[in-house]
Amino acid sequence: MKEFAKFEKWVGSEINSIEEWIKAQQGSMKPVIYCSVDVRYSGFKTIPVDTNLFPAGFNNLAEASLQTAAHAIQQYIQNQFGAVRKILLIPESFTRNTQYWRNLCALCDILSDAGYHVRCGVLEAAVLAAQPPCMLDLYEVQKNGKSLRLRDNWQPDLVLLNNDLSAGIPAILKYIAQPIVPHPQLGWHQRSKYQHSLKYAAIAQNCAKELGFDPWLIMPDIDYCANLNFKDPSSLYKLAEKVDSMIYRIAEQYKQRGITEAPYVYIKADHGTFGMGIMTARSGDEVLHINKPRRHSMYAIKQGMINSSVLLQEGVPTSLNVDTAPLENTFYFCGGQNIGALSRSNSKRDQFNNLNSRGAIVGPATTSIAPVQWLAASLAALAAAAENAVIPT
Repeated sequence: MKEFAKFEKWVGSEINSIEEWIKAQQGSMKPVIYCSVDVRYSGFKTIPVDTNLFPAGFNNLAEASLQTAAHAIQQYIQNQFGAVRKILLIPESFTRNTQYWRNLCALCDILSDAGYHVRCGVLEAAVLAAQPPCMLDLYEVQKNGKSLRLRDNWQPDLVLLNNDLSAGIPAILKYIAQPIVPHPQLGWHQRSKYQHSLKYAAIAQNCAKELGFDPWLIMPDIDYCANLNFKDPSSLYKLAEKVDSMIYRIAEQYKQRGITEAPYVYIKADHGTFGMGIMTARSGDEVLHINKPRRHSMYAIKQGMINSSVLLQEGVPTSLNVDTAPLENTFYFCGGQNIGALSRSNSKRDQFNNLNSRGAIVGPATTSIAPVQWLAASLAALAAAAENAVIPT
């Protein structure tokens, strides 16, 4: 506990040097146009627990954050693509999710404030019948040769995805001459949480070595398990063994550092988001005896995709709360620049579990956020940039 308190104080005093180090790293990478990073903060450690390259929730950000986002996106687009006037925003098909529609409206406002003419184009004709709870016109996307366009021949200069492509890249988005960001190959049909975590670990270790601190304070233990079938009990033994091994490693670290918390592990679908395909375990035995509903939720995730590989991630309990409800912060980045943060609380969960689930309350961060959380989030954004850098152009 004292080690972490000392580290927090150091981060606060060295914030300028840390910012300079991060900017220097960005020069050799390729920042994504936007991403969000969920951060867990406890009294002994802080880590990023999820990095989303197709973030929602922009409608929950403070007005000042939206203004910063408009400037950051404008700067990013100018640097990466030069002259762009028209942007086509392609969303998810969440016709019943009113908060998601409000997110799209906020994104359109950000792009308009940045000086772009933006339209929202849907890939499924059925979505056109949706009635967004805000002023948002929907258009059917068509394909003409290698270009996307709308029915009235409106043709964008740039395509912005707010669709994570969990089920794969639709044919209409393949072999397109117009630039598409984020790159479709960063969709959850291909992107791996484990590979992202490996990149984060390398960046965190490099940062710690060059700036002089213990990387364990911002870096979770991780592992990977593939070829799983959550409906086959015999398939779960290898996962249970990995959980027990990780619990042992975490317990050894806790013992050395005088931490009295009981260790636990997050088990997450390696491909996927929206809080789906996630469970916690304090032993391998819990994996072997998961109940039928939990087994099913881990077997099939978004759009019915079968989950056969998982990231194992060291669990870090949140020490933050509001009105006794556990809380965590989510940082938003545009073009590699932190533009603001949200707080997520959930009275239906405890400090150990995933808060991005039913009952979550989200809004602009209203309390001061420790700089150490910003550090973990910024390094995760760098890891996203490292992922983007290896996508072929």
